[in-house]
Amino acid sequence: MRVLFVIFFLMCFASAQEYSADVTINVLRDGYVEVSGESNHPILKEGVYGDLTVKKDGFWLLNITSKERFSNYKYSISLPKDSKINYLGVYSISEFEDDDGFKISGNVKNKPFTVVIQYKTGYLVDDFLFTAISFVSLVVIGISIYLFFRRRKHKRKYSFNEFSEREYLIIKLLEGNGGCLTQTELEAKTGLPKASLFRNLSSLEGKKIIEKHKSGMTNKIKLI
Repeated sequence: MRVLFVIFFLMCFASAQEYSADVTINVLRDGYVEVSGESNHPILKEGVYGDLTVKKDGFWLLNITSKERFSNYKYSISLPKDSKINYLGVYSISEFEDDDGFKISGNVKNKPFTVVIQYKTGYLVDDFLFTAISFVSLVVIGISIYLFFRRRKHKRKYSFNEFSEREYLIIKLLEGNGGCLTQTELEAKTGLPKASLFRNLSSLEGKKIIEKHKSGMTNKIKLI
């Protein structure tokens, strides 16, 4: 009888275990993931892992999720410097930076640990290609650089503190796609419900950040 009581007690204790974490996740260019920090959940043990990312059709997918809820977890994630985000699935974002490589961090309570990011990395040009550039190509590059810096002087800087998390995510997605996406594309990239996306777009339009233009069955969303 005592043995059964002890087993029952241990089972209750195990089922009531609370998970927490304070981890840093560094994704390397080759897809390997470095996890450091503290956590009592097995998926977040310190180490370097090759099975947390998968590459398909030119896109990488980082997927670290748990079935169990965490009473609290803090995370910080960094991707390779030239990464472009196609989909971002996290519960909360407290900091968002992409000036010197994509970095986000957050603090989540009473939720499963969930980090799902689809991204794409650029490619470095081999040195030998520079010798194959013709005079015309150099002229084109020079003009492009001139136009780039000319536009950059007038490019507006957006502060995370000026907007909600979802508004800021929409702005960064537009910036990363030439300042223009259709509403359908934004819905797919943000994963937001139509009603929620509409509210955030209306808010940004009211703040004179974006403008909408009818395009067939959807709208084109442009940064002003």
